[in-house]
Amino acid sequence: MRKILKILGYVFRSHRVIRYRIYLNVFVIPFFRLINIISGPIVIQRGFRSFLLLTKESVIKIALGRKSTVCNEVSFFRAIKTKVPQLDRVLPKYEYLEYLFISALKTERLSPVTPENCLPIALAIQDLFDEVGLHVGRLELSECKELSSGIGYFRDTFGLDVGGRLEDLVVEFLRCGNYRVGFTHGDFHSRNVMIASDGSSKIIDLDCIRFKGIRELDALYFSLEKEWSETGSLWVESLLECLRGGGSKVRKCLQSFKVEWSDELAVIFFLDRVGQEYRNFQIRYPKDLLIEFLDVLEILSEPGSKAIGPASHCQ
Repeated sequence: MRKILKILGYVFRSHRVIRYRIYLNVFVIPFFRLINIISGPIVIQRGFRSFLLLTKESVIKIALGRKSTVCNEVSFFRAIKTKVPQLDRVLPKYEYLEYLFISALKTERLSPVTPENCLPIALAIQDLFDEVGLHVGRLELSECKELSSGIGYFRDTFGLDVGGRLEDLVVEFLRCGNYRVGFTHGDFHSRNVMIASDGSSKIIDLDCIRFKGIRELDALYFSLEKEWSETGSLWVESLLECLRGGGSKVRKCLQSFKVEWSDELAVIFFLDRVGQEYRNFQIRYPKDLLIEFLDVLEILSEPGSKAIGPASHCQ
């Protein structure tokens, strides 16, 4: 029975991809050529709940269904230009295309930055975020939708006791932890840092931004993803290694952003990332991985260890 269901699932997914291909090649691409949105040869690539049409001058992201990130990205792009116009110089030239049965995002063709050359550019972008978007004060859990979602995910998976303990850790960090509040990208890594034709730096994929977020999370994700680009280790593997006392490369990269590693920050990042991907994209992490994370927390909380608890300066 399982084998039959697996085969049926594969057939369904295959038919869905075929339908998307027909939608692109029979409707979208001919229509865009007709109204001169695109011309010349194109390359089609699959994106996250989208297809990308690459031409010599531009990239067009075609939304696939209501759960596509295209509309969110456009909404955040417009909000950034209104609320923090100083960031305009690192934003790509977006154009929202909306026609009958078509939602798309068009931008200039940008060039990727190699991981080894990306760090100085990333530092400059994060410095700009600090200049224009820092807030005085601390966050409440009610302001952190991704963190709340992450706690809720653990609560639904492991019960009220685990969820309550994690919530206590988060609340304590928000009240006393070492962090800054400001504009946060939410998905900051080398593949989202690009170079325009004039040599200027650009940041793409704006569907996860927060105007009042924990600034250090951007630096930590960049450092974890840098490790992935060099070793192939997934961010969660590198984070768990750091929580066990390793991860020297991640810690060193984090220091480049003037951010000190702390186990508390790592826990906040893990919950925030799980919550963001579940809340925004309905991505579920394997239960075994979540159990491993909880096991590491138990190790760190043993008497005499570097337990996760209130920050030393908390009054």
